[in-house]
Amino acid sequence: MTDQAQPEPPELWHYTTVGALEGILFSQQLHLSHASFLNDPRERHLIYEALSEEVSIQSGFFAEELRNVTPALDDDIDAVPFVTSFSANPDNLLLWTAYSDGLKGVALQVRAEVVKALCIRGHDEYQMDVRRVCYDDELVRVHVREQIADLKLSWEATQRNGGAGRGMMKQFHAVPEHLAHLSTNYKSSGWQQEDEWRLVARYRDPFNGYGEENDDEVRRRHRAAWRYRDGKRPYIAVEIEPHRMIEKIIMGPCADERKVHGVAAEYGLQNKIDRSPTIIRCA
Repeated sequence: MTDQAQPEPPELWHYTTVGALEGILFSQQLHLSHASFLNDPRERHLIYEALSEEVSIQSGFFAEELRNVTPALDDDIDAVPFVTSFSANPDNLLLWTAYSDGLKGVALQVRAEVVKALCIRGHDEYQMDVRRVCYDDELVRVHVREQIADLKLSWEATQRNGGAGRGMMKQFHAVPEHLAHLSTNYKSSGWQQEDEWRLVARYRDPFNGYGEENDDEVRRRHRAAWRYRDGKRPYIAVEIEPHRMIEKIIMGPCADERKVHGVAAEYGLQNKIDRSPTIIRCA
């Protein structure tokens, strides 16, 4: 997974709308969306499809147990992380169009080291990480194949020692949970222009996944940090210090300069405004 292991660049850019910028500055929060409710519903399924392919070539009792736990990868909403997106590209027409109100929004230039240090106040059970998105479809398959191969080696060793015990079953259930955590690391190669990095929040405590008594308590603690959009889409809020995190507010090619300056000035950030060098005829 060398593509993801690269160190984050010194600066990252968060493309958004002027209205969202005002919300970020007013609340001093950055919202991370539950990955089951991202704009592209297919992206998490890259890892599911790779797992299905791998499971289909297995046989015997090992394959049967694997098939029993793989539905948890898509069904267990608690195993799926929360994310918000940045790009290493400071001026991308695709990103301006897709995420910044059709060229009328802004891109927040932020210090990656500050983003990496963010946390959810009162909820240190969440692990925060900044990860580069991988756009190599084959690497998804390689990662899943490695996970299954390691599990099979443990399974075979357990069988030689007298059969599957409780520890082995935990290993089976850990596979879909681990892959659910990783499912936000991959996108189809068609999206590689985005050069995306993600702030990912995932729950530290594993779920036993097969009816242990403390599962409900773990889930209750897990969901204590959740808020909801439209009553059904979970997100979590991360507190920020805008003056410390935001290096520049880059106006999109068609942004309303007076509007952006008005929002920034209200929060003392008017000296951090710059404009995209992209020149385009705006309607």
